[in-house]
Amino acid sequence: MNDDGRLDILSGCYSAKDRDMRAPVWVLYGTEAGDFAEAQALKTEAGEDLVVRDTDRASITDRICTQPHAFDWDDDGDLDLLIGNFSGAFLLAINKGTSKAPRFEGKPEVLQSAGGEALTVAGNHGAPFLVDWDGDGDIDIVSGSGAGGVVSLGRDSHPA
Repeated sequence: MNDDGRLDILSGCYSAKDRDMRAPVWVLYGTEAGDFAEAQALKTEAGEDLVVRDTDRASITDRICTQPHAFDWDDDGDLDLLIGNFSGAFLLAINKGTSKAPRFEGKPEVLQSAGGEALTVAGNHGAPFLVDWDGDGDIDIVSGSGAGGVVSLGRDSHPA
């Protein structure tokens, strides 16, 4: 996550217990000894915890049960985050820092379908993974869902 050559663990969570329902994105940085440092919340440009905040839909399920996936979405050499949530939506947090010191946009943007609706999976619990699923040369979003099974969504409806 911080471009130091060591594996890190990226994790979402259901909800932080110390505040209203909101779920930060956590990282456990790999150490020289081969283990992992204590979990810490990834930060925004303003130095606040990166959390999935209220979206236009203003549902509590839009703020909890985060499932982050790191990927260089905007092809600028650092890792951005695609974050799934309980409602089945996907939010994009662009890294505004550097590859060595990531800092993310304060309010991740909800991905939208070609029709302008929030891109979601049926049955809640979006858990994105980015891969060229269909072999056509572009990146697709593959996600499990609370309804069971796996869903493949084309990336051609993304912001940015």
